[in-house]
Amino acid sequence: MVYGITENGIGDLIIFGMMDLTVVFPLDHLEFSGIMRIVKNVTKDGTKMTFVNEQNVKDFVSSNPKALVMVGASWCMPCRVMKPRVINMEQDYDTVSFAYLDIDEGQGWAKEHNIMAVPTFVLYVDGKVVRAMPTSNEMGVRDLLSLTKKL
Repeated sequence: MVYGITENGIGDLIIFGMMDLTVVFPLDHLEFSGIMRIVKNVTKDGTKMTFVNEQNVKDFVSSNPKALVMVGASWCMPCRVMKPRVINMEQDYDTVSFAYLDIDEGQGWAKEHNIMAVPTFVLYVDGKVVRAMPTSNEMGVRDLLSLTKKL
C-alpha cells in the first residue's frame, strides 16, 4: 500500500510504502532502495543545498562561515539515501550552509581532502576543516553538525 509520493529535489521520485518500505526511481534507471525510514517528504521548496563542483567548492566554503559539504556519487546507493535526509536537516541548522559534491566531478578536491569513501561529510568553520566523516548514518551527520553549536 502506497501512502505517499514525492520528488526529492535531486531527480528521484520516492514512493513511500507500508512498514518503512521505500522505493526510489532515479531518472536514469530504476533501483530498489531497500528498507529505510524517511521521516519527512523532501521537496525543492525551502532547500538551500547547493550543488558544487571542483571549480566552485572552495568559493562556497570560503563564502560561508559554517559549511557542510556532502561528498557523494550518483552510483552510490547510501549517498542516494542520505541526500534527501541531509536536505531535511537544513531546516534544523539554519546557520550552516549545505553543499553536495559529486566525487566524480571533484576527484582532485576529494584526493586533496583524503576522501576515501562516499558518502563523506566535511564540516568547515571559517574556511577550515573541522572534521571529515564518512557515514551513511543520519545521527552521525547530526553529531557532526552539533559541533557548529559549540564553535
